[in-house]
Amino acid sequence: MDAQTEPDLFWGLRGGGGNFGIATAFEYRLHPVGPIVFGGPIFWPLTAAPEVLAAVRDFAPTAPDELGITVAARLAPPAPFLPPDQYGKPVVGLIFVWAGDPGEGAKAIEPLRRIGTPLADAVKPVPYLFLQSMLDGGAPHGMHYYWKSHRIPVISDDVIDAIVGSVDTITSPFSQGQRLGDRRRGQPGRFAGDCGRRPRGRARAERRRLLAAARSRARSARRLDTRPVGDA
Repeated sequence: MDAQTEPDLFWGLRGGGGNFGIATAFEYRLHPVGPIVFGGPIFWPLTAAPEVLAAVRDFAPTAPDELGITVAARLAPPAPFLPPDQYGKPVVGLIFVWAGDPGEGAKAIEPLRRIGTPLADAVKPVPYLFLQSMLDGGAPHGMHYYWKSHRIPVISDDVIDAIVGSVDTITSPFSQGQRLGDRRRGQPGRFAGDCGRRPRGRARAERRRLLAAARSRARSARRLDTRPVGDA
């Protein structure tokens, strides 16, 4: 089943929100990345979080397709690129990966690099696998984790206040908050716009239509299954 053979069902399965079936396998279309990419983290003290998060909110909608951004808010880990006197203190960070020319990547993120006074700026050409595993130490194997997530369409001022307040009261070095997919432009944004948002208006009507069609097909299948053998 794919977008060519069953376009309506494919739309539903990839995020229409209508429980159209159970996926038993996935086929991924891979894209070449690396082995060297331009990326890494920038960390600020938590006091700079309102300015940093507001800047990301304004920057992300027009960010180039090649840029990925993750926001991290947590107690500073004992990472070699952070000052030792900041270990264990609340921080906010932006983690970048630019899948393209490093020079163009440096130009793209320059507005975010100019925010306030960072504690550390470790953005540079690095192996992609390094970036992919950089946060692994924050979730070591064998711990009992509790994850919770929410859809936040916009980083409003109230959301920023909530993030800052939550991070400021963290007591465990393993507690952290992350926001993925801050890029609302480009392919991830187009995908989310097609099928990732809560169904409203036309999308809600489309979901009802697809549900009705799926139920009709299911009823037809049950009728076929109960026919006597040999019945025309």
